[in-house]
Amino acid sequence: MLEVTRLTESNLHWFQSILTPTWMEKLYHDANTTALGAVRDGAACGVLIFHEIGPVADIVYLTVSDSYRRQGIATALVQFLCRYANQSVTPVTCTFLAEDDDDPMLNLFRDLPTFTVTEEDGYCCTISFAQLRKPNRLSHLCGLAQNVRPFFSLPALVQRNFRTHLAAAGVPYLREMSTDPKDYAAELCLCCLTQDSVDAALFVEPAEDGLYLSLAWCLPGKQRSLMGLLAQACGRVAADDSQGNLHLAAVTPAVTSIAEKLFPDRTITGRFYQAVWDMVVE
Repeated sequence: MLEVTRLTESNLHWFQSILTPTWMEKLYHDANTTALGAVRDGAACGVLIFHEIGPVADIVYLTVSDSYRRQGIATALVQFLCRYANQSVTPVTCTFLAEDDDDPMLNLFRDLPTFTVTEEDGYCCTISFAQLRKPNRLSHLCGLAQNVRPFFSLPALVQRNFRTHLAAAGVPYLREMSTDPKDYAAELCLCCLTQDSVDAALFVEPAEDGLYLSLAWCLPGKQRSLMGLLAQACGRVAADDSQGNLHLAAVTPAVTSIAEKLFPDRTITGRFYQAVWDMVVE
């Protein structure tokens, strides 16, 4: 028998094996982050996390334990959320990355008759460290970024004001980002400053096979500064003899344009899709 329940402080520890420490922390402290948990035969087997952003419930995390996959658990979690959202006439959305047409998340939403799935403009791509070491690859662009500082060296108030500004602007994926420098390759998290205001910034996290550029952002008209930051970060990576890949999520027109200019030989590993609930309860 499958049961779906809302996660609270009293039962969150049951799902610790499924959730990352970052998600556990968010669920304890972020009032806008809510989770549903699936339990089958007494075992915690699935979790769906969503953000209530204004009038929308946005699914940001959905996982099922390996031994319980292909048993309809993810579908049950999504349907439970829709029944919950139906009570307050709240739209449900999910933006996700799919590697190909056989991607499980893509098939999940395509198989749900009450969801409409559309392909977005964004994509994820990969550049090997070896490609970054090609002579004069990006060095001539480093000067485009002025007054460069490591983001986590900034005063706490400046860091907080920057995140507040991005949150107010609705920057994608900001809510999933950790505020702890230990979760990043902190020496590669760079920003350009004008007085105490951040004009452009990028955040880089460790990945299993290298690094992941989790956020690249700039003010309108500051694309050249962002390009310079990327060039400087890539230069630091190239100076190391380690092997691996840099993964980059191009989710805005500015970052997509910069990726095309800086990394023409990039490999696209996945594309973004959005699933939108049609407000019909099964």
